[in-house]
Amino acid sequence: MHNSKRYEAGLVVLVFLTWGTVFLDRMSVVYLAPYIAPELHLTHTQVGLLVSALALAWAFSGLIFGAVSDRVGRRPVLIPAVFLFSAACSIVCIATVLFGFGGRQQEFSR
Repeated sequence: MHNSKRYEAGLVVLVFLTWGTVFLDRMSVVYLAPYIAPELHLTHTQVGLLVSALALAWAFSGLIFGAVSDRVGRRPVLIPAVFLFSAACSIVCIATVLFGFGGRQQEFSR
């Protein structure tokens, strides 16, 4: 009985961290818009369209992958999706090093 409570608590923490990361990743465009928009010469309308397009992409992918997970099961869809999402977030985090993005951060770090 004690092991199942520990497993359940660990699972709740894992789900909390996973969904927290997904939320931060999804909303990062909104939080960073005041810094990104001037550099890319985006208007408020364009930033709003970007955020709306992102929300629509999340909505449609939720419908598609929800239907897929109903057919094949939750585990075969969620586990690879979490790992792929984590890998994609990791690549974005190290994009400065790998692909030369973020030149302004490099100027400030000198």
